[in-house]
Amino acid sequence: CIRDSLHFRTLNPNISLTNTPFAIPTKVQPWPTNGERRFAGVSAFGFGGTNAHIVLEEAPQFARADQKSDIPPYLLPLSARSPEALQALAQAYRQLLLSDSTLPISDLCYTASMRRSHHKYRLALLAHSRAGLIHILETWQQNQTSHALSAQTCEVALQVLQAAGYTNFLEIGSHPTPPMTLSAIQEGLELHQQGLLVTSPDAGRSEQAAILEALGTLYTHGYAIDWSVFYPNGGPCLTLPPYPWQRKRFWVESKPVTQGSLPTKSPPLHTSLENQADILPPVTDWIYDLKWQPREQKPSQPRKYDTRGVQGNWLILADSRGVGKSLARQLEALGERCVLVFPGQTFAQIAPSSYQLNPASPADFQRLLTELYDEQRPYCTVVHLWSLEEAAAAEMLIPSLDDNSFSCCQSVESVLHLLHALPQVKWSPSPRLWLVTCGAQPVVASTPLSVTQAPVWGMGRTISLEYSHLWGGMVDLDPQASPEVSASQLMEVLSEARVDGTTERAINGEDQLAFRGDLCYVLRLLPWRNSDYVNLQPMHIRADSSYLITGGLGAIGLKVAFWLAEHGARHLVLLGRTGLPDPANLEQMAPSSETRKRVEAVRALEALGVEVRIAEADVSDLDQVTRVFENIACSKFPLRGIMHSAGISVSQTIGNLDSATLQTVLQPKVKGSWVLHQLSQRMELDFFVLFSSASAVWGSPQLAAYTAANLFPDALAHTRRAQGLPALSINWGLWAESGMVSQKIEQVISKAGVLPMHSQPALAALEYLLGTDAVQATVAHVDWQIFIPMYETGRKQPLLTYMGAGLSQQSEPPVPEQSELVNRLERATYQERQVLLEQHIQAEVNQVMGFAQAYSLDPEQSLFELGMDSLMALKLENRLERSLGRAFPTTVSFDYPTVAALAQCLNDWCFN
Repeated sequence: CIRDSLHFRTLNPNISLTNTPFAIPTKVQPWPTNGERRFAGVSAFGFGGTNAHIVLEEAPQFARADQKSDIPPYLLPLSARSPEALQALAQAYRQLLLSDSTLPISDLCYTASMRRSHHKYRLALLAHSRAGLIHILETWQQNQTSHALSAQTCEVALQVLQAAGYTNFLEIGSHPTPPMTLSAIQEGLELHQQGLLVTSPDAGRSEQAAILEALGTLYTHGYAIDWSVFYPNGGPCLTLPPYPWQRKRFWVESKPVTQGSLPTKSPPLHTSLENQADILPPVTDWIYDLKWQPREQKPSQPRKYDTRGVQGNWLILADSRGVGKSLARQLEALGERCVLVFPGQTFAQIAPSSYQLNPASPADFQRLLTELYDEQRPYCTVVHLWSLEEAAAAEMLIPSLDDNSFSCCQSVESVLHLLHALPQVKWSPSPRLWLVTCGAQPVVASTPLSVTQAPVWGMGRTISLEYSHLWGGMVDLDPQASPEVSASQLMEVLSEARVDGTTERAINGEDQLAFRGDLCYVLRLLPWRNSDYVNLQPMHIRADSSYLITGGLGAIGLKVAFWLAEHGARHLVLLGRTGLPDPANLEQMAPSSETRKRVEAVRALEALGVEVRIAEADVSDLDQVTRVFENIACSKFPLRGIMHSAGISVSQTIGNLDSATLQTVLQPKVKGSWVLHQLSQRMELDFFVLFSSASAVWGSPQLAAYTAANLFPDALAHTRRAQGLPALSINWGLWAESGMVSQKIEQVISKAGVLPMHSQPALAALEYLLGTDAVQATVAHVDWQIFIPMYETGRKQPLLTYMGAGLSQQSEPPVPEQSELVNRLERATYQERQVLLEQHIQAEVNQVMGFAQAYSLDPEQSLFELGMDSLMALKLENRLERSLGRAFPTTVSFDYPTVAALAQCLNDWCFN
C-alpha cells in the first residue's frame, strides 16, 4: 500500500499538479503493480533546513523451498542481555510455535540465526520436530537452566595440547576418545577454572546432529558463529517475537537549589562602606576570589626529612639558575640518588648522573626514561624546573613574539611530553610529579609576574585530575630568593611529602604552594563576600570612544557588544579571524547558518545607532592587529576599552593531546593577549578585560590545553595592574550557548555541577566587577554539593576548603578495605581474580553511575553505551585506584570500556 503524506493537508495554491503524473496521497491506498519490482522514494524536510531522502526497493520474493529441504534436525539460537529477558524470549517463541502450526521451522531457525543480534545470555535448542522444539522450550523454562550439550580425537594429541596450555577442545568424529582421557582433561580444566570441552555424542547419533550439537554448545559459551556458512543460500525472513525489554525505572533525583536567582542587572554601584558584605548585590553569589593565604604554622618543630623506609631515585629536570643542582646536592647529602636533566638540542649523557635532551622531542623523553629504568630502586619523585627557563615579562619583546620560530610557553610543551612518556615505562610505584615555577603566581599584590611560566599551573591542575596517580603538586618560588634558599624551601615541601617513607602529597595534603620570603602560602577559593576588594565608582561607557572586542563575532562577543551598546557605546570594532559577507546578500544565506545570524546581529546593533566595524584579523598576528589599531587611531573616536574574548577550545585528554594542538589553543590567549597588551599599554584605556576560564582555577579533564592557555591572561592582568595599567581577568564558568565547547562537553561539565549561565546575570557580574578594583575574579554558577564530591573523587582538594564549609558532612559510601580486598585478590587464582574483579568493578560502576547496587550489568556491554561520560570514567578510575591500592593509566576505562575487559586489564596490570 501507499501511505498518506505526513502532516499534508492542503496543496500550495501556487503549485499545480494538473497534467503531471504526480499525485499527493491523502489516505492509505493500494499500490498496483505491473509485475515488475516496485521502488519508492521517501523524503523528509526538517524545519532547520536538514533534508533526507531514501530510496526503498521492494523486498525480493523467495520461492518456498520444497518440503524435502525442510528436514530435521533444527538448531534454534536465542539470546538476550539478561537471564530474565532470555526467559521471556523463550516463552515468546513457545507461544509463536503453539499459535502457528504452519510456521516452517527451518525458516524460523534461519531468521533467528541471521537476522537477530546475539547477546551474552544464550540458549541453543536442538530438535527434530516442532513438537520436540516446543517440549525443549517448556522443559528449559521449568528448569531455568541451559540445555546441556555434550560431545568426544586422539588421546595423545589432547594431552599434548593441554600440556601446551590450550584450554578449549572440540572433537567431532565417529571414533570416541577414551573416557579416561576425557575425564583427565575435564579435571584439568576444572582445576584451572577455565576452558571448554566439547565431546562427541554417543554412537548412533547422526553426523549432522553431532555437528549441530557441538555448534550449539560453542554458541551457548559465547563463541561467535558464522551463520552465513551454515545458510549459504540465505532464506526467507519470518516475523519473530520482538526483544523482551526489561522495563526498569531510572529516576533523576532532584537536588535542592543552592544559589538564589540573580537579577538581570546589578543595582547602581557607587557604594563605598566599611562593611560591604552586608550590602553586596545578589549578583556576587556567582563571584569568587582566588587568594593566596599564609600557611598556618605548626606550634611544634617542623619534621625533618626522613630517610627511613623505601627510598628511591630522584629525576630533576634542572634549570640553568642552579636551583636543580642545589636541590640535588641537598638530597645526595641525605643518601638519595639524583639524576639531573638539562634542556639541550640533542639527547646525550653528559655525566654519570646527568643528561641533556631536546624539550620539544617526545622521543628524547621516552629514551631517557627507558635508560633510567631501575627495577630495584624506582624513581619516587620527578621535579620539573624547566619553567624557570622561560623569559621574564620584561624580556618579552614584540619581535620575539612575531618570530616564526616562537613557541608559546615551551615549558608547557615539555610537561606534555613528560606526561606522555611517564606512563609508558610502568615504574612501580608511580613517581610523584612536581612542577616548579618562579614568580608566576600573584602571591603578593602589585608585583609583575613571569607570565610565560603561568600556563604550567593550568596544565598541572588538569594533570591532578587526569593523572592523579602521578600527581605531586606545584610550587611557585620567590624570584628574589637565591638558588640555595629556593632549593631548601623545595626540600621543605618535598620532604614533608615523603615523611615516614611514603610518597603522599605535600604539607597536609596541599598541592599548590608558594614561597615569598620566609613564608609559605597556600591557595584558596573564597566566596566574594570574603574578599577585600572595594567598590570604586560606577562603570562609565563613552559615546565618543571606540571599544574593541576580540572574538567579536562569536556568541559571547556579540552578547558583550549588545551589552556595551545598551550602556551607551556607539562605536564598536568587532575583531575576528573571519569577516562577514556583504549584508546585501542576506536573503541568499541559509536561515539557520551562523553567518546569517552574525549579519543579523550586526544589523540589530546598527539599528540601535551603533557604528560597527568588522576587523578581519587573527588576534595573535602582530601585523594584522597593528593595522586594526592604526585604523582606529585614524578615526575620530579613540580606543577606550578592550574586551579580549577570543579563544580556541579543543576537547582532548592529555594522553591524546599533541604539540600542534597545544600551540593552536595557546596562541589566541597567550600571544593574542600579549599583542593587545603591547599595542595598548601607552593608551588611556578605561578598561582592559581579559576573558579567562574557570577551568584555569580548578582544572578540567579533557581541557588541559585550554586550561593552560587561560592562565596567561590571568597572570597578565596582575602584571598590568602592577605597572599601573587597567586590567581585569574574569575566569568565566559555563556560558549558555557560548560555542566555546561542544554540546557533549557542556553536558559533561553541567553534570559535574558547573551549570550554564545565561548572559544577563553573567553580564551583570561583569558590570559589577568593572566598578571594583578587582584584578581577577571567578564568575560561575556552581552547585557545590555536586561539584565538590565529583572534584574530590581522587583525594581531598584544599583549594575548595571554604567552598565546602556549608555542605553536609555526608560523604560517599566507603570503598572496601584495601587490605581485605587486595589480600583476597592476591591469594586467588587468575580465573578467581577475574571473577572478583568483575564483581568489584560492577559495584563501583553502579556507585559512580547512580545505579542500584543490585543492578546487574552485562560485563560485555560498553559502559559508555550505558551513559558513562568522561567525568564518570575519571571518578571510576580514582575509586578503583584507591580500593585496589594500585595505579594505572588514566585512559584505562577508555581503552577497556567493558566490565570484563577492564577486569582483565587490571588482572594483568596490577597482579601479574
